[in-house]
Amino acid sequence: MLRLSLETKLHGAGAPAQQLYSLTVGYSLGTAQIGEQEDTSYTRERFNGLATWVLTPIGQPGVRLAGGTATTQDALNIIDQQYFALTTETETIDQQVADELADEITEQIAAYFKTHPSA
Repeated sequence: MLRLSLETKLHGAGAPAQQLYSLTVGYSLGTAQIGEQEDTSYTRERFNGLATWVLTPIGQPGVRLAGGTATTQDALNIIDQQYFALTTETETIDQQVADELADEITEQIAAYFKTHPSA
């Protein structure tokens, strides 16, 4: 999901004829139950997304041009949810987290190129 979101944002006008840079991204998505009830059930689930990225020139993986970290959080109610509805909502949140991380990475890359126009 994150890869597709990044490709959409970075190649909005189509893939370039010649690729000059390689973007390497590490991604993790963790969850935590919150809102514990007296019966030890939980009412919400929090999703924590983390992505670390490095931009390098094609053919020179050891030359780091830029890098950074993107984080985001989202949550959903889990109490009184039917299984199908909960599964669908979880997939939606997974996509939202990927899109938000892709937005942050894209903004960080744009900031790099704005401050390094000759790169």
